[in-house]
Amino acid sequence: RNLIGYADGNTVRIYELLRNGKFHLFCFTGTQITPVIKNNFERVAELAETKYSDLIQFYIIGQTKRELNEFAGLGAGLGFGHGTDPGADADAHAERTFTTKSKQVIKLLDQDLTVHQSFANANSLYLIRPDGYVAFRSVPADASSLEHYLAAFF
Repeated sequence: RNLIGYADGNTVRIYELLRNGKFHLFCFTGTQITPVIKNNFERVAELAETKYSDLIQFYIIGQTKRELNEFAGLGAGLGFGHGTDPGADADAHAERTFTTKSKQVIKLLDQDLTVHQSFANANSLYLIRPDGYVAFRSVPADASSLEHYLAAFF
């Protein structure tokens, strides 16, 4: 039901992404990207790459490729082939498919907004623990709140 279309057109269930033992930070764009939202996501991506790259997998989830292009310098979609199990070795796939500076950012499409609706249906951040529970949530997305949370627990 909750299929997310990768920027390259392949799909995966959000729960399949959670199988690699890392924390997962889902950044939902909502329906409109403002300069504030873009700045917040860029700050979060910097945290993911510089301080928490071994612990947290970072995702930007948007409704259209045009939205995701707003974050052109942050990463790319994962290039999973058909029949590939992304949860089995997501990091290896990420290393192979990213061509930009940040190898921590994975861009995903949610064209019908079903995943957005399952979470906050708005611009938001969700940090999911390796056991699948929500560790942190920010609606609307606030990079400073996330940074304070991460500093307190990691």
